[in-house]
Amino acid sequence: MKTTDYYFSVLRVVPNVMRGERVNVGLVVFHPGGHDVTIHLHIIKDRLRALDPNLSAIKWDAWAMQAKESLTAIPVENRVHFLQTAFSPITTDTQTGWFKATSEEEVQDNIDGLLKRLVVSPQRVIRIENKGLPRTTKLQAELKNWFKAQKIMGKNMDDLSRSQIVSEYPVSLETDSYADFAFKNGALHVMETMDLRGVNYLSARLRNQAAFKSIVLDQAREVTQGGGQRIAVVSASDYSLVKPAIKMIERNADDVISMESQEDIDRLIRRLTEALHLTTQLSNPTLNLSHNKITDVAFNKMNPF
Repeated sequence: MKTTDYYFSVLRVVPNVMRGERVNVGLVVFHPGGHDVTIHLHIIKDRLRALDPNLSAIKWDAWAMQAKESLTAIPVENRVHFLQTAFSPITTDTQTGWFKATSEEEVQDNIDGLLKRLVVSPQRVIRIENKGLPRTTKLQAELKNWFKAQKIMGKNMDDLSRSQIVSEYPVSLETDSYADFAFKNGALHVMETMDLRGVNYLSARLRNQAAFKSIVLDQAREVTQGGGQRIAVVSASDYSLVKPAIKMIERNADDVISMESQEDIDRLIRRLTEALHLTTQLSNPTLNLSHNKITDVAFNKMNPF
Protein backbone atom coordinates (compact mmCIF):
# COMPACT_ATOMS: atom_id res chain seq x y z
CA MET A 1 0.00 0.00 0.00
CA LYS A 2 1.13 3.55 -0.73
CA THR A 3 2.55 5.51 2.20
CA THR A 4 1.50 9.16 2.30
CA ASP A 5 2.91 12.11 4.25
CA TYR A 6 0.53 14.27 6.30
CA TYR A 7 1.55 17.59 7.85
CA PHE A 8 0.05 19.14 10.97
CA SER A 9 0.28 22.17 13.22
CA VAL A 10 -0.62 22.41 16.90
CA LEU A 11 -3.31 25.01 17.60
CA ARG A 12 -2.59 27.11 20.67
CA VAL A 13 -4.49 29.84 22.48
CA VAL A 14 -2.28 32.79 23.47
CA PRO A 15 -4.54 35.49 24.97
CA ASN A 16 -1.67 37.82 25.90
CA VAL A 17 1.75 37.59 24.23
CA MET A 18 3.36 39.66 26.98
CA ARG A 19 2.30 37.17 29.66
CA GLY A 20 3.64 34.24 27.62
CA GLU A 21 0.84 31.92 28.77
CA ARG A 22 -0.65 29.45 26.31
CA VAL A 23 -2.67 26.29 26.13
CA ASN A 24 -2.96 23.73 23.32
CA VAL A 25 -6.48 23.23 21.99
CA GLY A 26 -6.15 21.02 18.91
CA LEU A 27 -4.52 20.20 15.61
CA VAL A 28 -4.91 21.31 12.02
CA VAL A 29 -3.95 18.56 9.56
CA PHE A 30 -2.97 19.31 5.97
CA HIS A 31 -3.84 16.37 3.75
CA PRO A 32 -1.86 15.37 0.64
CA GLY A 33 -2.40 17.39 -2.53
CA GLY A 34 -3.13 20.58 -0.60
CA HIS A 35 -6.89 20.42 -1.19
CA ASP A 36 -8.14 19.17 2.16
CA VAL A 37 -7.67 20.58 5.64
CA THR A 38 -9.16 19.05 8.80
CA ILE A 39 -9.32 20.63 12.23
CA HIS A 40 -9.39 18.48 15.35
CA LEU A 41 -10.21 20.28 18.59
CA HIS A 42 -10.07 19.11 22.17
CA ILE A 43 -11.38 21.99 24.26
CA ILE A 44 -10.98 21.85 28.04
CA LYS A 45 -12.89 24.90 29.19
CA ASP A 46 -11.55 24.79 32.74
CA ARG A 47 -8.03 25.28 31.36
CA LEU A 48 -9.15 28.14 29.14
CA ARG A 49 -11.00 29.89 31.96
CA ALA A 50 -7.93 29.58 34.18
CA LEU A 51 -5.85 31.23 31.44
CA ASP A 52 -8.32 34.01 30.67
CA PRO A 53 -12.04 34.09 31.60
CA ASN A 54 -12.85 35.84 28.30
CA LEU A 55 -11.86 32.73 26.31
CA SER A 56 -15.10 30.98 27.26
CA ALA A 57 -16.89 33.25 24.76
CA ILE A 58 -15.25 31.58 21.74
CA LYS A 59 -17.74 29.51 19.69
CA TRP A 60 -15.40 26.69 18.79
CA ASP A 61 -17.55 24.88 16.22
CA ALA A 62 -18.09 28.11 14.29
CA TRP A 63 -14.39 28.96 14.57
CA ALA A 64 -13.35 25.54 13.18
CA MET A 65 -15.74 25.88 10.24
CA GLN A 66 -14.51 29.39 9.40
CA ALA A 67 -10.84 28.39 9.74
CA LYS A 68 -11.29 25.35 7.49
CA GLU A 69 -13.00 27.41 4.78
CA SER A 70 -10.33 30.12 4.94
CA LEU A 71 -7.39 27.72 4.88
CA THR A 72 -8.79 25.72 2.00
CA ALA A 73 -9.20 28.90 -0.07
CA ILE A 74 -5.61 30.15 0.18
CA PRO A 75 -2.37 28.75 -1.33
CA VAL A 76 -0.71 25.91 0.54
CA GLU A 77 2.49 27.84 1.20
CA ASN A 78 0.60 30.62 2.99
CA ARG A 79 -1.54 28.54 5.32
CA VAL A 80 0.74 28.33 8.36
CA HIS A 81 1.46 32.07 8.28
CA PHE A 82 -2.28 32.71 7.94
CA LEU A 83 -2.96 30.56 11.01
CA GLN A 84 -0.36 32.52 12.99
CA THR A 85 -1.85 35.93 12.24
CA ALA A 86 -5.53 35.73 11.26
CA PHE A 87 -7.24 34.10 14.22
CA SER A 88 -5.80 35.75 17.34
CA PRO A 89 -5.78 34.66 20.15
CA ILE A 90 -5.64 31.27 18.39
CA THR A 91 -2.32 30.70 16.66
CA THR A 92 0.21 28.02 15.74
CA ASP A 93 3.96 27.46 15.51
CA THR A 94 6.11 28.32 12.50
CA GLN A 95 7.25 24.73 12.01
CA THR A 96 4.86 21.93 11.07
CA GLY A 97 5.09 18.32 12.12
CA TRP A 98 4.41 15.31 9.94
CA PHE A 99 3.43 11.67 10.07
CA LYS A 100 3.07 8.82 7.57
CA ALA A 101 -0.03 6.72 6.97
CA THR A 102 -1.25 4.12 4.50
CA SER A 103 -4.99 4.23 5.23
CA GLU A 104 -7.70 6.50 6.64
CA GLU A 105 -7.77 4.36 9.77
CA GLU A 106 -4.05 4.89 10.29
CA VAL A 107 -4.49 8.63 9.71
CA GLN A 108 -7.10 8.79 12.47
CA ASP A 109 -4.94 6.68 14.80
CA ASN A 110 -2.06 9.12 14.29
CA ILE A 111 -4.31 12.12 14.92
CA ASP A 112 -5.73 10.54 18.09
CA GLY A 113 -2.22 9.83 19.33
CA LEU A 114 -1.05 13.37 18.63
CA LEU A 115 -4.04 14.85 20.42
CA LYS A 116 -3.38 12.64 23.44
CA ARG A 117 0.31 13.60 23.60
CA LEU A 118 0.07 17.28 22.69
CA VAL A 119 -3.38 18.53 23.71
CA VAL A 120 -5.32 16.33 26.15
CA SER A 121 -4.63 16.98 29.84
CA PRO A 122 -2.34 14.41 31.49
CA GLN A 123 -4.15 11.95 33.71
CA ARG A 124 -4.29 13.20 37.26
CA VAL A 125 -2.29 11.02 39.62
CA ILE A 126 -2.26 13.20 42.76
CA ARG A 127 -5.52 14.21 44.39
CA ILE A 128 -5.77 17.21 46.67
CA GLU A 129 -7.67 16.26 49.79
CA ASN A 130 -10.76 18.35 50.46
CA LYS A 131 -10.83 18.97 54.21
CA GLY A 132 -14.11 20.84 54.15
CA LEU A 133 -17.29 18.81 53.69
CA PRO A 134 -16.93 15.05 54.20
CA ARG A 135 -16.06 13.11 51.05
CA THR A 136 -18.33 10.17 51.86
CA THR A 137 -21.86 10.25 53.27
CA LYS A 138 -23.76 7.27 54.63
CA LEU A 139 -26.01 7.19 51.55
CA GLN A 140 -22.98 7.29 49.28
CA ALA A 141 -21.42 4.38 51.19
CA GLU A 142 -24.66 2.38 51.03
CA LEU A 143 -24.95 2.89 47.27
CA LYS A 144 -21.32 1.90 46.82
CA ASN A 145 -21.95 -1.34 48.76
CA TRP A 146 -25.00 -1.98 46.55
CA PHE A 147 -22.91 -1.50 43.40
CA LYS A 148 -20.24 -3.84 44.77
CA ALA A 149 -22.84 -6.50 45.58
CA GLN A 150 -24.15 -6.24 42.02
CA LYS A 151 -20.56 -6.49 40.69
CA ILE A 152 -20.75 -3.16 38.83
CA MET A 153 -18.39 -1.12 41.04
CA GLY A 154 -15.07 -0.35 39.39
CA LYS A 155 -11.74 0.19 41.12
CA ASN A 156 -10.27 2.98 38.98
CA MET A 157 -11.17 5.40 36.19
CA ASP A 158 -10.21 2.91 33.47
CA ASP A 159 -13.18 0.78 34.56
CA LEU A 160 -15.54 3.40 33.08
CA SER A 161 -14.88 1.87 29.66
CA ARG A 162 -15.56 -1.62 31.07
CA SER A 163 -19.21 -0.93 31.93
CA GLN A 164 -18.45 -0.24 35.57
CA ILE A 165 -19.37 2.58 37.95
CA VAL A 166 -16.50 4.61 39.39
CA SER A 167 -16.45 6.85 42.45
CA GLU A 168 -14.97 10.31 42.99
CA TYR A 169 -15.09 11.30 39.32
CA PRO A 170 -13.28 14.64 38.67
CA VAL A 171 -15.73 17.04 37.00
CA SER A 172 -13.53 20.15 37.34
CA LEU A 173 -9.77 20.13 37.77
CA GLU A 174 -9.78 23.89 38.27
CA THR A 175 -11.93 23.75 41.40
CA ASP A 176 -10.95 20.23 42.48
CA SER A 177 -14.59 19.09 42.33
CA TYR A 178 -15.60 15.44 42.24
CA ALA A 179 -18.93 13.73 41.61
CA ASP A 180 -19.80 10.87 43.95
CA PHE A 181 -20.21 8.40 41.07
CA ALA A 182 -19.96 8.23 37.28
CA PHE A 183 -20.83 5.66 34.64
CA LYS A 184 -20.72 5.63 30.87
CA ASN A 185 -22.55 4.27 27.85
CA GLY A 186 -20.95 6.42 25.17
CA ALA A 187 -22.02 9.55 27.03
CA LEU A 188 -20.85 10.13 30.58
CA HIS A 189 -23.37 10.24 33.43
CA VAL A 190 -22.55 11.59 36.89
CA MET A 191 -24.33 11.01 40.19
CA GLU A 192 -24.38 13.09 43.37
CA THR A 193 -25.92 11.95 46.66
CA MET A 194 -27.52 13.91 49.49
CA ASP A 195 -28.34 12.12 52.73
CA LEU A 196 -30.96 13.98 54.79
CA ARG A 197 -32.21 11.13 56.95
CA GLY A 198 -32.72 12.05 60.59
CA VAL A 199 -32.69 15.78 59.79
CA ASN A 200 -35.11 17.78 61.95
CA TYR A 201 -34.13 21.21 60.61
CA LEU A 202 -31.89 22.60 57.88
CA SER A 203 -28.70 23.81 59.49
CA ALA A 204 -26.29 26.17 57.75
CA ARG A 205 -23.94 23.22 57.25
CA LEU A 206 -26.60 21.18 55.44
CA ARG A 207 -27.58 24.14 53.28
CA ASN A 208 -23.91 24.62 52.35
CA GLN A 209 -23.63 20.92 51.55
CA ALA A 210 -26.68 21.09 49.27
CA ALA A 211 -25.27 24.19 47.57
CA PHE A 212 -21.95 22.40 47.06
CA LYS A 213 -23.71 19.39 45.52
CA SER A 214 -25.63 21.72 43.22
CA ILE A 215 -22.40 23.40 42.11
CA VAL A 216 -20.78 20.05 41.32
CA LEU A 217 -23.79 19.10 39.19
CA ASP A 218 -23.60 22.44 37.41
CA GLN A 219 -19.89 21.98 36.68
CA ALA A 220 -20.68 18.51 35.35
CA ARG A 221 -22.48 20.05 32.36
CA GLU A 222 -19.15 20.11 30.54
CA VAL A 223 -18.33 16.42 31.03
CA THR A 224 -21.87 15.16 30.36
CA GLN A 225 -22.29 16.89 27.00
CA GLY A 226 -23.54 14.64 24.23
CA GLY A 227 -26.38 12.84 25.98
CA GLY A 228 -25.08 12.31 29.50
CA GLN A 229 -27.22 12.98 32.56
CA ARG A 230 -26.59 14.62 35.93
CA ILE A 231 -28.41 12.52 38.52
CA ALA A 232 -29.07 13.45 42.14
CA VAL A 233 -29.90 10.64 44.57
CA VAL A 234 -31.50 11.83 47.80
CA SER A 235 -32.93 10.29 50.95
CA ALA A 236 -34.77 12.03 53.80
CA SER A 237 -36.88 11.26 56.82
CA ASP A 238 -39.18 14.22 56.22
CA TYR A 239 -39.05 15.80 52.78
CA SER A 240 -41.20 18.76 53.82
CA LEU A 241 -38.46 19.88 56.24
CA VAL A 242 -35.62 19.61 53.72
CA LYS A 243 -37.42 20.87 50.61
CA PRO A 244 -35.17 23.98 50.23
CA ALA A 245 -32.05 21.81 50.14
CA ILE A 246 -33.52 19.46 47.55
CA LYS A 247 -34.68 22.44 45.47
CA MET A 248 -31.07 23.64 45.34
CA ILE A 249 -29.92 20.26 44.05
CA GLU A 250 -32.83 19.96 41.58
CA ARG A 251 -31.77 23.23 39.96
CA ASN A 252 -28.76 21.61 38.27
CA ALA A 253 -29.88 17.97 38.04
CA ASP A 254 -31.42 16.28 35.01
CA ASP A 255 -33.09 13.71 37.25
CA VAL A 256 -33.68 13.44 41.00
CA ILE A 257 -34.06 9.99 42.56
CA SER A 258 -35.74 9.64 45.96
CA MET A 259 -34.66 6.43 47.65
CA GLU A 260 -38.01 6.42 49.48
CA SER A 261 -39.83 6.09 46.15
CA GLN A 262 -39.93 2.65 44.54
CA GLU A 263 -40.86 4.30 41.26
CA ASP A 264 -37.69 6.37 41.39
CA ILE A 265 -35.56 3.37 42.38
CA ASP A 266 -37.00 1.40 39.45
CA ARG A 267 -36.09 4.29 37.13
CA LEU A 268 -32.51 4.31 38.44
CA ILE A 269 -32.25 0.54 38.07
CA ARG A 270 -33.49 0.70 34.47
CA ARG A 271 -31.00 3.45 33.63
CA LEU A 272 -28.06 1.57 35.14
CA THR A 273 -29.11 -1.75 33.58
CA GLU A 274 -29.32 -0.18 30.11
CA ALA A 275 -26.22 2.02 30.41
CA LEU A 276 -23.98 -0.76 31.70
CA HIS A 277 -25.38 -3.29 29.20
CA LEU A 278 -26.31 -5.75 31.94
CA THR A 279 -27.93 -9.03 30.94
CA THR A 280 -29.95 -9.20 34.17
CA GLN A 281 -31.70 -6.38 35.95
CA LEU A 282 -30.24 -5.10 39.20
CA SER A 283 -31.95 -6.03 42.46
CA ASN A 284 -33.28 -3.39 44.83
CA PRO A 285 -30.69 -1.72 47.07
CA THR A 286 -30.71 -2.51 50.76
CA LEU A 287 -30.71 0.83 52.55
CA ASN A 288 -31.52 1.93 56.06
CA LEU A 289 -34.50 4.04 55.03
CA SER A 290 -36.84 6.00 57.23
CA HIS A 291 -40.27 4.63 58.08
CA ASN A 292 -41.66 8.09 57.32
CA LYS A 293 -41.53 7.52 53.61
CA ILE A 294 -42.56 10.07 51.06
CA THR A 295 -45.19 9.07 48.54
CA ASP A 296 -44.41 9.12 44.82
CA VAL A 297 -47.13 11.69 44.26
CA ALA A 298 -45.80 14.07 46.91
CA PHE A 299 -42.25 13.83 45.66
CA ASN A 300 -43.18 14.33 42.04
CA LYS A 301 -44.80 17.63 42.97
CA MET A 302 -41.36 18.79 44.07
CA ASN A 303 -39.48 17.12 41.26
CA PRO A 304 -39.89 18.87 37.88
CA PHE A 305 -37.99 16.22 35.94
